[in-house]
Amino acid sequence: MTGADILPDAYESNGLLALGSAGANVFTGTPDGPINITVEIHTSAPPLALDGWEDVVEVSQWTDSGNVGVVPPFTVADPTIPALEISPESWYRVRVHAQGRDAGNAHVTGPAEAVEEHLVQMWPAAQAPEQVHRMTSEYGLMMRETH
Repeated sequence: MTGADILPDAYESNGLLALGSAGANVFTGTPDGPINITVEIHTSAPPLALDGWEDVVEVSQWTDSGNVGVVPPFTVADPTIPALEISPESWYRVRVHAQGRDAGNAHVTGPAEAVEEHLVQMWPAAQAPEQVHRMTSEYGLMMRETH
């Protein structure tokens, strides 16, 4: 992700997510290439599962519209990816899990097959402080220190 891809008012201190008024960016280690992503929509906070994940961050995000989804970079929304539909002008939580960002970042042009995996979980919830549940990848620690 280049500086031009980051939301102008994004806050990037946690090493995995950059939050801005228009949404959130997830920092992938893979510079150019496939990653595996799973999106889950919940009615309340799902149990926290850390096993198998290198980086796990949870944040609150505001929505004006009430429609919240995941859009891959350089494309439009994929209707097969689940979306969260909540009341307009409300808060929701986003928990992002990542593994393989170091392996993805080791490929200058991107791997031919995905070496990186993400799980994005979203649910309606009141605003709450950011939680960095786990940050063990070198890439995540570097992003946390430099942004």
